[in-house]
Amino acid sequence: MAFETSVLRDGAWVTERVDFQAALDVYAPPTKSNSEEVSFGDHPPCGILSRTVIESPVVNSVHSVRLRSRWKNDIAFIGDRYVQISELRSDGQLHNVLRVTDFGARIRNSTVLGTGPIPTGGAENGPSFGMDDDVKLELLSQSERVSINMREDKAPSLPPQLLLLILETGDILFAFIQLDPITNALRLVTSKIPPPGNIPYFGNQFVVDPSGRYLAVSSLDDTLVIHLLKPWKLLNEEFKQHGRIMPVMETSIRVVNGNIQNITFLFPSQADEFHIILALTVFSRKRTNNQGWMLFVHEWELGDDLLNMFAKTRNPVRFPEFSEFPYLLIPIKFGNAFFILFQHFIGLCKQSLSAPEYEFTMLHAPGPSKHHHGTSYPLWTTWAKPFRRESYSQATEIIYLVREDGFLEYIELESSHLMFSVTDVGFLNTHVSLAFTVASNGFSDLLIIGGDSGPGARQEPEKIMAIPNWSPVVDATTTDLNTSLVSVAPANQRGDNSRGHKPPDRIFLASGRGATGSVTEIRHGIQARIGLDLELGEPVRQVWLFSDDRLESGSMVAILALPYSTAILSFSSNLEDVVAEPADQTPFDSTARTLCSARIVSDVIIQVTEETITIVTHSQSSQHRLKELCGLPEYIPQRVFSAHQFIVLSRSQPQGSELRVLRVEEMNVIPESCWETPGEDSCISLLESSGECYLLLGEMIDSLPSISIYSMDGNLVKRQGITENTATTQNSQSSLEALTSIVVAKEQQDYFVAIAGTRCGRLITFQIPKNASMQISWRIERLGNSPVEVFPYSNSDGAGAGTPFLCYDNNAVQLGKYCPESNRFKSKTTIWPTDMSDSSLQVPPIHSVFEVGSYQGDSAKYSMLAMVAGTRMLIADLSGHSSSIPRSIPVDGTPTRILYSDVWKCLVVGYQVENKPSIAFIDPDTGDSISKAIDKDRNACEFITGLGQADDRIFGLQEWLYMKNGEMFPFIIVTTQSGGLLIVSVREERKRKQEGGTRQLQHWTRYRKKGFKVPIYSVVPDQEGLVYCAGRTLYWDVLDLAEKKMKTAKSFELDSPATSLSISNGKIWALTSMHSLQIVDHRSDPGLHDMKLLHIDRATRTTSHMISVGPTTQSDLWPVTLLSDVSGGIAGVWVPWDKRNQELVAVFEGQLGNSVRRFIRAKCRPTWLLEGHTRPRYGCIQSTADGAEILGVSLDGSMRHFTLLQQDLRRFLYLVQSLWRAEKSARYPHEQLNTLLQAMEHPKSQHIDGDVLIACLDQRLLERLVHESGTQDLFRRYLDELEGGLHTRSFGRIDTEESMDLGLGDDLQGKYMRLGYDILDYVLAPVL
Repeated sequence: MAFETSVLRDGAWVTERVDFQAALDVYAPPTKSNSEEVSFGDHPPCGILSRTVIESPVVNSVHSVRLRSRWKNDIAFIGDRYVQISELRSDGQLHNVLRVTDFGARIRNSTVLGTGPIPTGGAENGPSFGMDDDVKLELLSQSERVSINMREDKAPSLPPQLLLLILETGDILFAFIQLDPITNALRLVTSKIPPPGNIPYFGNQFVVDPSGRYLAVSSLDDTLVIHLLKPWKLLNEEFKQHGRIMPVMETSIRVVNGNIQNITFLFPSQADEFHIILALTVFSRKRTNNQGWMLFVHEWELGDDLLNMFAKTRNPVRFPEFSEFPYLLIPIKFGNAFFILFQHFIGLCKQSLSAPEYEFTMLHAPGPSKHHHGTSYPLWTTWAKPFRRESYSQATEIIYLVREDGFLEYIELESSHLMFSVTDVGFLNTHVSLAFTVASNGFSDLLIIGGDSGPGARQEPEKIMAIPNWSPVVDATTTDLNTSLVSVAPANQRGDNSRGHKPPDRIFLASGRGATGSVTEIRHGIQARIGLDLELGEPVRQVWLFSDDRLESGSMVAILALPYSTAILSFSSNLEDVVAEPADQTPFDSTARTLCSARIVSDVIIQVTEETITIVTHSQSSQHRLKELCGLPEYIPQRVFSAHQFIVLSRSQPQGSELRVLRVEEMNVIPESCWETPGEDSCISLLESSGECYLLLGEMIDSLPSISIYSMDGNLVKRQGITENTATTQNSQSSLEALTSIVVAKEQQDYFVAIAGTRCGRLITFQIPKNASMQISWRIERLGNSPVEVFPYSNSDGAGAGTPFLCYDNNAVQLGKYCPESNRFKSKTTIWPTDMSDSSLQVPPIHSVFEVGSYQGDSAKYSMLAMVAGTRMLIADLSGHSSSIPRSIPVDGTPTRILYSDVWKCLVVGYQVENKPSIAFIDPDTGDSISKAIDKDRNACEFITGLGQADDRIFGLQEWLYMKNGEMFPFIIVTTQSGGLLIVSVREERKRKQEGGTRQLQHWTRYRKKGFKVPIYSVVPDQEGLVYCAGRTLYWDVLDLAEKKMKTAKSFELDSPATSLSISNGKIWALTSMHSLQIVDHRSDPGLHDMKLLHIDRATRTTSHMISVGPTTQSDLWPVTLLSDVSGGIAGVWVPWDKRNQELVAVFEGQLGNSVRRFIRAKCRPTWLLEGHTRPRYGCIQSTADGAEILGVSLDGSMRHFTLLQQDLRRFLYLVQSLWRAEKSARYPHEQLNTLLQAMEHPKSQHIDGDVLIACLDQRLLERLVHESGTQDLFRRYLDELEGGLHTRSFGRIDTEESMDLGLGDDLQGKYMRLGYDILDYVLAPVL
């Protein structure tokens, strides 16, 4: 079989007819051995996949930019690899709009093109809104935003401004936000401009001139590139016609004599808007003055030839002789002037184009604040200009100037005489980097910083909200019990229950510095911002919250079910006023406990208590006693459900249950039917089919849970018992218990989707066919240990249309998109209630959820929730985005080391306080410090013995569980920079119950080893003592029981200090700072004092951390040691134990975007995902013997997940990765693909970038990538090889052209594509 394809011949692409087998041979793995290729013999044949699970919170720049319309007050946060767009709304809070991460490279710099609400009068400077004193800049409410969206022109046009990004590759992106007409979701639209050449560090300076017609970009050294941009009107017309823009008209390149330090465009005079002025600050290689720096000012008219302009000799601008380099150059829009800023003074340069005049003023700024981390005086970092009305801004220029320690200056300049004043505003309670801008809410200036934020004014700033930032991260720990390198349970001895009953491990980071130092708990889910927190004083079973116009428009009423009564609360429209309605003044029944409440039509609220049914509208109400409706002397129902004008009551009977159906007609309640069922019902719901309502009932019949469907007159339509062995998938071996609640979630074409929770922690998803003769199918998933309660997402009709909520194990969870093929909801995202004023608060235990209302935002659906937590009711705004939600626990210092003690159930933190080392014990649940340092006489002290010396630092922190005569003695081991090794004892201080308060852990120095003049970098406990590295010497100390002191048994001189130590297989694994991993034997030859070096790495790596990975430790092939280096590299090395003095073998190598500071292991995968990942599929290899995940934390706060891969799976994923990278290659994508595929077996090709795969999965790119590259056969071949063809055996084959003509080939290709997406979905499944 042959086909035609493009082939590179003699430097040109030609079309040739190629034999099918010959084409496959091109992509086949090479058969000849190569020293650079992996030769899989006696070591593990595996690759590794890394992907980002937590992105870095570091914000490099922030812009106030109108990327959607002039009505949207958007704020753009730019990180290394992400762009986060948030909207500043009327509540003064930032709400997430869009987050984009698939840029393919690091973002080096950013700026804004076009004008927002601040007019400058330039004809070409973007759109002009004609804002004057009669125009107000307002933040709009949701209803106002919807109204404006309806009024806006539906014709596509550019927004007022564009966000410009320059990537590390040199590509420039012109970006704005647009609504996708297919998905109805917002997306970032980009136009890419490739770099003019291979210019190192291109984009170090990145500025746009005031007219918006020139973009200047410079490298880190001497190259300046200036792009002439199209006028805004032409760009807008181009976008309307073609749906895309090509902004650049011309490009000019200039090499200057020196290193470019700063580029700034100055403002022309208002009468000459086509005048362009460029100020260029250069550090000269030939020092012409005392400073060595010069300022050149170039000017030209719009459209001039820039090459001729730059060819003219320019003399530098004259400056007074100062010995320091200027920090900032701030352009002023009057008279071509600019401010130049030095350390202690600021100067205004007037008439910069002719004879410069200078006016200098001293800056009387105070000394450093507590947020300053350097040793010298804090630097001035950045500036920003706020919005002002046009009449004011034409005469006055306002500038906010900020220092790195948070000190803020307010500069005001008037245009007539260019006189300026500088006012000290005060300190911001944060450290400030380059990420700084000023936004407006129509009343005041809002200072937005990469960390905290607050409104700036002519007074002390007030903090509004904190933007989470947990960097820098220097250490990490988890609550995983098995932190050693040797796992305890073979893989084949674990079942589903081995991890099912344990909640996911928690992850803690040592982050921040100085006043902002903290322990950060990393969580992932949906944030619920608490707006109202009410303490009721007694337990609340459930809450219902409805809009209620009886008092005022927008007010609400809450019905709270208490143990023996009901509380009725009225809320004002802004939730500021809360009033408890007395029993004699409320239309609702507050004397009995409420069992159910619902809004059955737009203005009718039904309340059913144990005694009455109450009907309330905005103008009238009625109340009906249950015993009178049922015709019985006493009637108390156990379960109630109301929807579609029906009320269903249920109570237990000796032989089953009794059901009663009541119907609501206006203000009356009419009994409809009554019958008995053979089982004990546990939950009730209603479904509507073809205009008829049916009763959906969960029952227990003969100790087996069942689902039954009844008509409203009591006729049984269908009943089916629920067993685990007939479910779609198996879960655990324990039997099912009764259903707790059931909700109809969705209606499909042929069936209903209902979900139910059970008392044993399961979630059951039912497919209920509309054809009564067909069987009900279901899928069972384990969620937790406690009962699962299900709550509908939309309560407008009581039937629960939409995606429901769950509550179990004190957590609230929102279900994601429903997948009909697998009959499950693909995601289950935890809801984290947070207090914006205090991020350290413990998450309240949620056991009930009620959705107050929801609205469709620009990119996601937002909801207001009423949640019950014990005796508290919370009202929170639920974001529609899933993201990282950190919990920050302050430590009043700079944390340097952290560990979790399973003995004491607390965090142990080594930190610096006033440049002195100390340790603290912190309760991970409450965040309280429970440490109490004491001396040898048991007296309280500030520091334990050996800590508290100035300029010292904790390097090592470990927990040592010493065993003696079958008894365990726990110690904390501390090593310091000054050469100290401390063995710390801990005991819990016993308090009387009447004293109250939290527990206290007394700790003191039991033993202190002295005599070292060099730092002790690392330590690890051994069975008999301690192994530690002092300087470059490795020591093994054992405990002498007779003398009760540590004695050195052996030592060994390393090539460089060991920053990480571990003991595995009875040997010391020493990870050195400059010479990679060394394996040392410290137990052989007991009579000698020297250890023996067994294995070293053949490569010299500047390593930072290590961890052992692999599915078992009982094999010669495993484990593999995963290493990270300071330049961002990773490597997996294998120890040939049977060959003494043999070098370590590199199994795989890879390069990450930044260095992994710490590897950690944690069983953190959500419980509902454990079912499919306990036994790996498709060729994934279990990372640890006990099923823990491997994570890596970087200094910038990002976190990656690592997965081991068999070679067949690795080749398939490498193909997908290569197709994506070849497509992103702007030049010669075919050659790029060939080059990538030819390197498939190279050690560095054993690493797969999971972030690339995420982009392919989210954007569904497989079909296009495979089709355009012509690799369909290779794609299918690699899938056929997975697990011996297990997944493609049933696909069949297409061998004839006749079959292809019948369309069978397309069906086969579709099966392979679905399998490809299933594999990507599996390997990229959530781990947090």
